[in-house]
Amino acid sequence: MNEQSDGWFQFRYGLPTLSHRGVAWAYTSHLRLGDRPLRIQYWKDIFQPSDVNQRNNRGWLQFRDHAPSSDQRLRRESTPTSEVSFPTDGTFLEGDYGIEPIEIQGNWMRVRISIPQDYCKTHSEPIEFHEGWIQWWTPEQGTLLYYHPRGC
Repeated sequence: MNEQSDGWFQFRYGLPTLSHRGVAWAYTSHLRLGDRPLRIQYWKDIFQPSDVNQRNNRGWLQFRDHAPSSDQRLRRESTPTSEVSFPTDGTFLEGDYGIEPIEIQGNWMRVRISIPQDYCKTHSEPIEFHEGWIQWWTPEQGTLLYYHPRGC
């Protein structure tokens, strides 16, 4: 998202398609027009790691299904040419998994992936963990992650 000093900001309102980028511009005064208070909230702030002791967002994120062009592999370093430590594309995305954010550096996020998902875990099967870096955001597609707001 772009934010200018004169009060204009660009936001994503939909997924990019061939006919539009899914972004628009608004002015900060537009946030006060309705009955409900609105504010600008950045994805990077929502996806920030929780307190390590509380583990509040452990395994709550997943890759967006509609971001197929993004590189969704777990890498050893925060670069697109870094060695792949675990391939997170293909059939893996159809399975039961969760992504826990550990650290954010620009468009890259250090994560712990749990298979199966251990957030709201009710099954007794062992959990496999993989740690590394994923690209979580691109200028073309916005965030490549999402979370289910439905809870457990």
